[in-house]
Amino acid sequence: MGFAKIADIPATYRALHLGSMALISRNASNRGIVKSTDGGYTWTDKGDFCTAGQWLYGPVSHDGTTVYVGAHDNKIYRSLNGGESFAAVSTQSLAPVVGASIDGNIVVFGLYGGGLKVARSINGSSFSETIFTGEGQIIGALNLGGGVILAFTHGNVYDGQGYVLGLFRSVDNGASWSYRGRIYGGTTVFDDLGAIHLGNGVVLLGTYNEGRIFKSIDAGLTWGDKGRLASTSAYARAFCKLSDGRVLAAEKSATWGRVFVSEDSGESWSLYQDLGTLSPQGIDAKSIFQLSDGSVVLVASYSGGWGVYRDMGFAPLPERPVNVAVVPGDGKNTLSWG
Repeated sequence: MGFAKIADIPATYRALHLGSMALISRNASNRGIVKSTDGGYTWTDKGDFCTAGQWLYGPVSHDGTTVYVGAHDNKIYRSLNGGESFAAVSTQSLAPVVGASIDGNIVVFGLYGGGLKVARSINGSSFSETIFTGEGQIIGALNLGGGVILAFTHGNVYDGQGYVLGLFRSVDNGASWSYRGRIYGGTTVFDDLGAIHLGNGVVLLGTYNEGRIFKSIDAGLTWGDKGRLASTSAYARAFCKLSDGRVLAAEKSATWGRVFVSEDSGESWSLYQDLGTLSPQGIDAKSIFQLSDGSVVLVASYSGGWGVYRDMGFAPLPERPVNVAVVPGDGKNTLSWG
């Protein structure tokens, strides 16, 4: 059917799918949260809770109920009611900008602005900080389950092949980390990174430089370069795994606003839809996810603001009937879809 715009929202960094039809995102003042319970059609401002003039990052959640956001006021905020209200649970030395929630209590946040630092909590309310040995800043975190967390870093260093994108890996829910080396095709902007865990240790990573996609099939131990989506001026900013196993990639581009689809877990991609007619100045995809009714929601910014786009074409077909009805008189089998 294709994506169509269904709403404008005040602002977004990354939207979060809480489950069913519920979504949350950052509000216009960048100091609080807006929430939708109808799949993105209508949004309610839940009020400011962050220090004036500061920005929120995240949000992250494991179960759709306990939600964490980081903020530039160097605090981590927590909601215990699915984003209805938030309270500060920790003050850090640096802004917590990317996070991974493991089980609602174990939470890991990357701290931006002062080297490789991670804030970790094992009770959901008090955090300790760990300093890495290595280059750059933490710009992404991905929880693979089973204790494995990946942390991606950049250092604004061009080494002749690309801007450095480094990888750290934890196998104990963030208690300790090992440096896994560089992945070239990195980024010079701290929040420009797309990553998804498809399951069974298969990870896709969208990078800024040349728009290349990298893939790991061993939970981040090794990586293969899968080439570009389509152009050097765009890259995969957000991924979504559909219920039928296909994967969508929504790009960040100053010219286009395209969504691509892969039927082989990211080995190859084809164009699904160009949203350029909806936003001629290009789209910066923030988040894309499938709702409980099978439809897909894309949250993105564009030259005039922030919008929500929805595609009903991914809704599952009705199940085939177990019994085939025989129409009397013609002897032909007919299937009913109810």
